[in-house]
Amino acid sequence: TASRDVAIIDANSMTYQSFNHAAGLPGLRGANDATEDREGNIWISTPTDGAAIVNWHKGSIRKLKRVSGLMHDSLRAVTTDKKGTVWIGTLGGGIDAVDARAGTITHYDRPQGLTDGFTAFLVSDAKGCIWLAKYTGLEILDPVAGRIRRINDKNGFNSPLITSLSEDNNGRMWVATIAGLHVIDQHAATVSPLGSTNVISMMEDTVGNLWVATQHGILLIDEQRKTMRKLDRTHGLANDFVQSFSRAGRNMYVNSNGGLDIIDPISNTLQHYGRTEGLVSDTVYVVFRDAQGNTWLTGPSNGVDVLDAAQKNILHTDTAGGLSYNNIQDLKQDKDGLLWAAPVTGGINVIDFASRKVKYLNNQPGLRDTSNKTMLVDNAGRIWIGTGQGVYMIDKERKQITPITTAEGLSDNWVTSLLPYKNSVIVGTYKKVTIVTPPIPGSGDSNWHIAIVDKSEGLVRGATTAWATDAITRKGAYLWGDNGLVVINEIKPAVDSSATFITGISVMTQQQQFINKRVLNDKDTLWSGANFFVKGKAPQEESIANRTVNGWDSVTGPYNLPVNLQLPYHQNYLQFQFTQAHLSRQDPALYTYMLEGIDKGWSKPTTNTYTENYLNLSPGDYTFKVASKNSNGNWQRPASVSFKILPPWWQTWWAYTLFALLAIGALRMYIVYRSRKLQRENKLLEEKVQVRTKQLQQSLEDLKQTQTQLVQSEKMASLGELTAGIAHEIQNPLNFINNFADVNRELLAEMSEEIGNGNLSMVKEIAADIIKNEEKINHHGKRADAIVKSMLQHSRSNNNAVREPVNLNKLADEYLRLAYHGLRAKDKSFNASLYTEYDEELSTGVYLIPQDMGRVILNLITNAFYAVTEKKKNSADHVAGDKYEPSVWVITKKTGQKASLTVKDNGSGIPDKVVDKIFQPFFTTKPTGQGTGLGLSMAYDIVKAHGGELKGATVPGEGTSFTIELPMG
Repeated sequence: TASRDVAIIDANSMTYQSFNHAAGLPGLRGANDATEDREGNIWISTPTDGAAIVNWHKGSIRKLKRVSGLMHDSLRAVTTDKKGTVWIGTLGGGIDAVDARAGTITHYDRPQGLTDGFTAFLVSDAKGCIWLAKYTGLEILDPVAGRIRRINDKNGFNSPLITSLSEDNNGRMWVATIAGLHVIDQHAATVSPLGSTNVISMMEDTVGNLWVATQHGILLIDEQRKTMRKLDRTHGLANDFVQSFSRAGRNMYVNSNGGLDIIDPISNTLQHYGRTEGLVSDTVYVVFRDAQGNTWLTGPSNGVDVLDAAQKNILHTDTAGGLSYNNIQDLKQDKDGLLWAAPVTGGINVIDFASRKVKYLNNQPGLRDTSNKTMLVDNAGRIWIGTGQGVYMIDKERKQITPITTAEGLSDNWVTSLLPYKNSVIVGTYKKVTIVTPPIPGSGDSNWHIAIVDKSEGLVRGATTAWATDAITRKGAYLWGDNGLVVINEIKPAVDSSATFITGISVMTQQQQFINKRVLNDKDTLWSGANFFVKGKAPQEESIANRTVNGWDSVTGPYNLPVNLQLPYHQNYLQFQFTQAHLSRQDPALYTYMLEGIDKGWSKPTTNTYTENYLNLSPGDYTFKVASKNSNGNWQRPASVSFKILPPWWQTWWAYTLFALLAIGALRMYIVYRSRKLQRENKLLEEKVQVRTKQLQQSLEDLKQTQTQLVQSEKMASLGELTAGIAHEIQNPLNFINNFADVNRELLAEMSEEIGNGNLSMVKEIAADIIKNEEKINHHGKRADAIVKSMLQHSRSNNNAVREPVNLNKLADEYLRLAYHGLRAKDKSFNASLYTEYDEELSTGVYLIPQDMGRVILNLITNAFYAVTEKKKNSADHVAGDKYEPSVWVITKKTGQKASLTVKDNGSGIPDKVVDKIFQPFFTTKPTGQGTGLGLSMAYDIVKAHGGELKGATVPGEGTSFTIELPMG
């Protein structure tokens, strides 16, 4: 449970009993999983304290930990098999099998074939196999055969993350992942008791014995007698590492790393060929005996050896003799006597042994690529070639090459074997097995039939590099060798009852729900819980679709798809969901879809169960279709749903008629109105001329007054900005004064309490804190006083002002802060980076009127802030706006007997055509109402009065700078 304890519920008496540390079991401190053994004990896996064995009738607990034989004390899952063995999964990835009666613990970990990663769930099936659910997939352990099988997202599952396991009454395991549900039929095949033997190749001899090639010799299995015996070097084999088999008559050709052994299983004789007998190499891959009795052998990068039956000698050929590559994977002879050699790379070599000529077949991708290749000559004389990119069937009579890949239904393009079976070819791949049946001459059927072999979903090639490890017995059983031997007793196509369904429609990203409309007759009654309704009183439908779409006639199918669905024009953003219903596959289904009227063709196959979004669909009729591919590789009949998007009312025929009538009437009304208006305007024109003349005279007088008011307005605006900055500066020390005053009031109350308690030491400490706070109050009070004095000095009339030595750096910095805080007080969104470069030699020696020069500096800085703010706003709609950083620089510098102060910004600059007008009175580049045009003009006059000069420089699009040059002394 979430509280990490264990609960036992008696369903008959409905009683509940909990086991944890608080319930009186001091040894139980958390639980991950629990199971009951045959004696009725509860085995609990704990996170850090091993396994707890609880006898809940007696209320006792015992521990089984690492010191007692477990691999770890950190345990996750636990289960009991049919023999009573308790299986415990550790957080380290391994599992322990505990036989309480025998007192033994068996470990299964990486040495036994398990992978890393802790086991989330453990299930024991009816056969005694243990199923380990991990976050990397599923592992199935057969403890009797010593075999481990793995299933994950690379060989069947749609996700490796398993969330639950359960076995049904039919022996099928239901596996839930985060992406879906899989059903594994455990009766799909039988597993021969080879343990964890790595199978390299297999073949059945003429008397029905199965020959299994391994790295440690040959396993000879007699199915009738149910016996298995081993052949290795002690029995006369040249080498225990057996590569493959071939058969000629009753003789078995054994190809190993020690050469060729020819065994007669009836007379029990063995004949050996190796380097001593004339072969180029002792390692033999493939042996083939042609129609003339010659024996052909291939090995690793050694070309081909030929045992000439007539001349009783050994011939050799390789790339020097015309082969395209020396590493030959397979050899076959066609009905015309030509030898077909399949090298690892370089294409197929066709050898005419009589004329000593070689032709090359390498014009197909899979033939010329580097990959393991295998070949087969069927009963009709056609040559089948398996490559890393599918199968090629070559019909020499029709001069045709037919490729067969996953696009045609092959289970996987990497082909490992080709086996003849009746009129078909069984194609083994790295993922499942496929039956390929070409057209049979004279049957009247000209179609190819490609299907997955039934029960072969779990046959996935492991990490072994061996190929051609499967075989077909005379009884028609399919044998698959990898780590062990799997037997499919009947070769037949998988029966897939898959069907494609459209499961839903999303409109404007909202999933829709469709239901049939309620139709009540006069005597009908509709019940909803305790309420009932009669005709005319039924409640309104509350489905999502009723609130978004226009309507539909009815619903059909298992997913209630609407019939004759109509959507309003503004509900034209659609997505469709779909699925395939099946029980015969573990890999994700492939889907293809199209929306008629929009898509030009079917979409590319995808495993997604939903479409891309269809945006802004135009009014009209549409039909959506989706098809899925079943496990046989065939596309199923498409599912479809039709709908209509209605046009807006202004695009209907009656709306167009109405628009035309309204346009004609409006045109007529406009003509009449225009003629009458012209007559009235002619009469009023003379009166307006007289009125305008009087107004012009009055405007001239008003202009003079306005000029005087604008000068005063500019001064007041400058003072207002200065005042806002000073107010912000004063607020900080006032906040400190108020805060420390509140703290002192609390400290005095605490002091009074401590005086009453007689705690003199604490009184002294509080008094010391009060003194410190008073000092801080005094400090910030003086700071506010200085700001107020500065403000009073600024507001003082300067008619009789006298120049005085001023710290130009300090003056510039003060007005920079005042301008910044003043603008921030008016616009909280304003922000800019400030950079200062002050020449220390200008701390003294500059004589000026600080109030007047402060107005100049304030005006220049305010203009710079306005420029960068406007550029930021104008750039916000562009990508560059996200990268633009408003910045303002204030720089002072001493040059000889002159001091300069520069204010620079990275705004949009001033256009070249108006640069010469910026110091003219009433000229401004700001919009109407945001500037008077007197700021720079007044600043220019103030600087001139100080004997200095104000210069401006600008680069359009990059920024502007203004420099004040003043004499020293």
